[in-house]
Amino acid sequence: MTTYHLPYGKAHLTFTLLDDLNVQLLAPHDAAGAADPLAAVTQALESPLGGRLLTGLWDDLGRPSSVVRRPSSVAIAINDKTRPVPHKELLPPLLARLEGLGFAPADITLLIATGTHAPMRPDEFPQVIPPDVLARYPVISHDCDDAANLI
Repeated sequence: MTTYHLPYGKAHLTFTLLDDLNVQLLAPHDAAGAADPLAAVTQALESPLGGRLLTGLWDDLGRPSSVVRRPSSVAIAINDKTRPVPHKELLPPLLARLEGLGFAPADITLLIATGTHAPMRPDEFPQVIPPDVLARYPVISHDCDDAANLI
């Protein structure tokens, strides 16, 4: 018998399997994180792959494009509590960039994308959203069972 330990959520699952089973453990390669995550996110926003942030809405000087009308609001889908995403590094530079483009905090909504998971309750929002961000921006949780709010 061989004992296996697999990451599962914020814990691990431990189980044993017979040695005569053909078992192959597949795991992702370890990858080093960015030395300065905030700088990496800022750089990605300044030079995104495939073009500019909100391509076509602003010219190279940050002025609204004459081709497309400027949107009045922005929605940002973020992962729910089931995914380990470093929102404290990702959100502040993105939100600062959007505010720099003229969007007020009240016009930027964070949408917690739960898929078919249970919606997150407002008291759970601090699990995924930094407190300073949570205090400034509207946040709603997706609810796949609320047909009136599905598009």
